Amino acid sequence: AIRRHPIADGYWIAAASGAVDPFGAVSALDSLSHLSLNAPVVDMAVHPTGEGAWLAASDGGVFALGQAGFYGHAVDLDLVAPITGIAAHPQGGGYWLCSEDGGIFSYGEATFQGSAASIALAGPAVAIAAHPGGNGYWILTNDGGVFTFGDAGFHGSLGGIRLSAPAIDIAATPSGN
Repeated sequence: AIRRHPIADGYWIAAASGAVDPFGAVSALDSLSHLSLNAPVVDMAVHPTGEGAWLAASDGGVFALGQAGFYGHAVDLDLVAPITGIAAHPQGGGYWLCSEDGGIFSYGEATFQGSAASIALAGPAVAIAAHPGGNGYWILTNDGGVFTFGDAGFHGSLGGIRLSAPAIDIAATPSGN
């Protein structure tokens, strides 16, 4: 995953091993590369200050780095599908995990606004993006489908269009519109 710094010019790249490398004018964050993880890291969410981040593993593990607080994980849950994404609450007090079947797991200030787990998805859920107001999120499926919850408005999708490659990530604009 590659994630931009919310203020400084730069970004981090997170690897499946848990290694996190800084580029540009960003601070180095902790790295998990010295640990033996039970499952690969699949996504990264940046704390709104840019001084921390969360890493999510496919087994539901969440790792808080820097100023990012730990609010819980899904490791002890009997997951139906692996975790594929994490989105930070815009105020930094929590996060959402998304699973391949569209399930959502909420922690801290990140409140549950619904999930796509009961919908027969055309493709697996691959990413989640938080609405900037903190009361909603978008889920992206690999066929380009977009599912909205809470304050996240629907602005279109690639669902039903033949893609040359699977969709892999979604990001919100600063206004959410």
